[in-house]
Amino acid sequence: ITFFVCIPFITCDVTFEMKPWIGISYLGIVQLGLSYVFFSKAIRYVSALDAIIYPVIEPIFNPILAFFFLGELMSGNAQIGGILVLIGVISRGLLQVAITKKGINHE
Repeated sequence: ITFFVCIPFITCDVTFEMKPWIGISYLGIVQLGLSYVFFSKAIRYVSALDAIIYPVIEPIFNPILAFFFLGELMSGNAQIGGILVLIGVISRGLLQVAITKKGINHE
């Protein structure tokens, strides 16, 4: 839908070569579309809090992968923010495991 809405705004700096359009289509269908299909299937097996927390990890991996594959560096604020989110997600997971082992599951 976004593609069709944005077509009228294509005015300049757009290539009509096939290779970039195939790449963009692949990313839209496989990277976004397929991941949402998997997520929608898996979400019924986790708690509501986990369903909110785990997708937060995905944006953190974007700059990390850009660093490893493209050599792009993250700013200090981005590094601190990423570390805080990872600490929160890992702490939540460890806390949930500890509570489950004690048999005190209040969810």
